[in-house]
Amino acid sequence: MKKSVALVLLLFSFTAAQDSFNGSAAFSYVEELCLPKYKGRKTGTVEARDAALWISTRLKSWGLTPMGDENDYLQKFPMLVTEQKKKAKLKLLNGSYGPIEYRENVDFIPYQNSGSAELSAEVVFIGYGISEPSMGWDDYAGMDVKGKIVLIQRGLPQDGQDWAFANERFYKVRTAEQKGAAGLLMLDRGDWPMRGVTITAEGYRPHMPIFNVSKKVARDLFSGCHKNIDHSLRDLVKKPQSFSFQRKMLMTSRFDLAAVQEGENVLVVVRGTDPVLAEEYLVVGAHMDHNGRSLDGHLYAGADDNASGAAVVMEMARVIRQKKLKRSIVFACFGGEEQGLLGSRYFTLHPSVPAEKIVANVNLDMVGAGDGGVSISGRNYFLNLLDPWVRSHNDSVGKKLSLYRGSGMFGSDHAYFVEQGIPAFYVSSTGDHPFYHQFEDDPSTLNVQALQVVGERCVELLTVLADAPGSLLFSGNRSGHFFHLFGDQIDFSFQPATTLAKTDSLRDRAIPAAVRCVVYPLPATGEEKELFTAYDDLERRILKASNLLRFKNSASFDEAASGAKLGAAIALNGSESLRQNAAHARLLCRAGVNWLCLRSPQDPVFDGKALSDWGRTLLQTLAEENGVVETTLADSGHISALLAAGRTKLLLRLTPVQALGLQDFLAKRLDKKQALVILETTPDQSVDAVWRLYDGLPAGLLHVAFAHALSMADDDKYQWVQQLYEARRNQHGVDKTYTAMTRVMADNIKKFISK
Repeated sequence: MKKSVALVLLLFSFTAAQDSFNGSAAFSYVEELCLPKYKGRKTGTVEARDAALWISTRLKSWGLTPMGDENDYLQKFPMLVTEQKKKAKLKLLNGSYGPIEYRENVDFIPYQNSGSAELSAEVVFIGYGISEPSMGWDDYAGMDVKGKIVLIQRGLPQDGQDWAFANERFYKVRTAEQKGAAGLLMLDRGDWPMRGVTITAEGYRPHMPIFNVSKKVARDLFSGCHKNIDHSLRDLVKKPQSFSFQRKMLMTSRFDLAAVQEGENVLVVVRGTDPVLAEEYLVVGAHMDHNGRSLDGHLYAGADDNASGAAVVMEMARVIRQKKLKRSIVFACFGGEEQGLLGSRYFTLHPSVPAEKIVANVNLDMVGAGDGGVSISGRNYFLNLLDPWVRSHNDSVGKKLSLYRGSGMFGSDHAYFVEQGIPAFYVSSTGDHPFYHQFEDDPSTLNVQALQVVGERCVELLTVLADAPGSLLFSGNRSGHFFHLFGDQIDFSFQPATTLAKTDSLRDRAIPAAVRCVVYPLPATGEEKELFTAYDDLERRILKASNLLRFKNSASFDEAASGAKLGAAIALNGSESLRQNAAHARLLCRAGVNWLCLRSPQDPVFDGKALSDWGRTLLQTLAEENGVVETTLADSGHISALLAAGRTKLLLRLTPVQALGLQDFLAKRLDKKQALVILETTPDQSVDAVWRLYDGLPAGLLHVAFAHALSMADDDKYQWVQQLYEARRNQHGVDKTYTAMTRVMADNIKKFISK
């Protein structure tokens, strides 16, 4: 009898252990993935594929259903690979005590997607490398960087605005190229030694060399202009900083296209139990790859980054398969993250489940080190579901669980889910990750308890999301949340009428939505061949995307304005690429690229504050092809030059401060048949500017939109709209106020573009 009882207890204990997340088991998966035989799991290598096969074998042993190609566990994707042909060079030519040559993999490393070049040029400091005058921040203001090497601090301003779009991987590189920089140095945060990675890339590839540099290199540069580096970087978080170092450097790099290789994602699914909700999918993922070996043979084991995330995803899949959750969950180990988010990008474009049925993505990256806390970043999605869970957990357990709103949305595999309009959460362990991208990032540096805590919290998170009552599918156009590789979004509308009708005063007076349009700018610089390649890529992606209506004529615009679909326009981001052959401008217009974005006074369209001969030719072409010029330049001289082009349609994107400063000029010069002011506001700005401009400008000239709307909470938007309504209602009455709001939020933009 005693033996029977003991046996029952043993079986119960074993079953309970099997049903719960096991951090020690996850750690054993990390140890396996970090073995020397996998050689750092660099995607595209035989060893990385072996690691993927090992993961798939474990998942298969647990009875998980494959979701890869042809009923396999692997989803394969192509990769364009570049090869570093020789060691890069970085040399300070005129240091205080003579030339200084820096060491690759110690003082600097080539950056992802670095171009090939050999150049000697002046070095200038350009703060965070951000140029967004409409948001009150322009590190390039007053600085001519053409032909120069630009030093940029990694990170983002801390001025209370959401700068998540201004990431290092694309935005800062693209902006430096647009400004004419010949080379780019990224100042790494911290004083730790730099370590090297081998480069692999797909798609957009800059021409200039791009190096990560240590603080040692930066200190040598700062000494040339007698500035304190620590003070300058400290002050940078609050206001732009830019200046010349009075130093010259030599940069040399050589990266050649090598081959097209194949990478792998590992995909499985746990089907939901609810007959209806099982058709909605959560995608839980982590990248399994790392950086392989350095040129001198050192192994990057990549334990924390990101064998830890892949291991936790594996263990979560084992646990979740035993639960009876309502929604289906796809578990993914992505390849190619370190080389440009290649695996997750491919999955979002070629999902193994219906794209329109994916309700959320949870991405785990670097979850094996730290202090035992968990950080979850998201953009206000499902917070009504998650807030009670977070509060309850922190009250009862006492462990740190942080839910951040509006941050951390780029730079890891969740980025392309966000681009596709899918709500995404980014999960990491809190505290320091001191061995990020260093050789020392091996299993000995990990904390099993961190794996345990992250795993337990993520199982809880999935349970909350998977069993939430009602559908989690977006009721509107999810494609309105796109964020493209080459630029930010323009969203011409507020929220749909049914949403705005929730406010008390507007309950019976819902504000109609304007046409929802996302504008995708093509790269501004480079060869024409690359421009047309980028266009082809965008065209394919847009046509494949759900609920997107490509703008090519007035009929397609009218269809989008009806609210049935989200409109998509492809724009030319500056005219530099077409300057050699004006005929190509007409070809692009007839292909549907009839939207020109002008954001720099140095664009070849201008000659000072007048139009260049090339500018007049291009704008005449746009007018003949019913094109639109969109500019953020808040200068009466440049605006006058554009207006002088005649029939060209002009969209002026201005902040309230800029628009009020130009109000008299705009009132005298603008014609609603030719121009429209898009007032880019935020919920923390006063509504007074809207009504001052509405009363001070001719009718039909004003449209109001939220700048960087993705980072804003819906409640903040509703309150601002309510304030806009209340500020005018008492003096002008309900009917006139409602009519005015309808004009500036919907009707004016519809009438302007439909023409």
